Amino acid sequence: MYNRNPTIGSLAIIAGIVLVTASPTLADDLAVDGNLNVKDNAVIRGNTRIIDGSVGIGVRTQPAARLQIFQVGSAGVGLFLGDRAPFGRALFETDLTAPATHAWFAENGDRVFSVTGGGGGFFKGSLDVGGDERIRTDAQIDGVLVIGTHAGTSTQAVVRQ
Repeated sequence: MYNRNPTIGSLAIIAGIVLVTASPTLADDLAVDGNLNVKDNAVIRGNTRIIDGSVGIGVRTQPAARLQIFQVGSAGVGLFLGDRAPFGRALFETDLTAPATHAWFAENGDRVFSVTGGGGGFFKGSLDVGGDERIRTDAQIDGVLVIGTHAGTSTQAVVRQ
C-alpha cells in the first residue's frame, strides 16, 4: 500500500497556486516570433526602439505610416504634447505652463513655419486664408498691401511704403 506525505502534498498545492496567481513583474530579455498580445496594460521602463516596421495606436490593421494614430476628431485628443493635461478635442494638441515653442517646421534647417511661445506665428511663404480675416491688434506690413474685392473685379487699393 502507498502512503502519501500530507505535508509535501500541501506544499505542492501552495506552490502551484502561487505560480499560477503571481504574475511576472519584469522580463529582462523577451524575444517573440510573431505577434505579442498584451491583455491589459503594458508598461515599458527605459528606452524603446523599433528597428523595422511601423507603430499603430488604435489601428486595427497594419499601419499605413511609420507612426499612425487612429483618432475620431470628436473623441478627445489624439496626440498631446506638453506638461499639462489634454483639455479639448483635437487630433493634435499642445499645452505648456510656460511660454515655449509649440511647433517648428523646417526644410534643410531653414524655418518655414512655427508657432512660438505666446502664440507668435511665422510663415515663410505666402499665407492663404479661405475665410473672413480679422486683425485684432496693430498690424505692420513690410511690403506691398493689395486690397481688392472678391470675384475678380478691378477695384483695388494699393498701399506702398
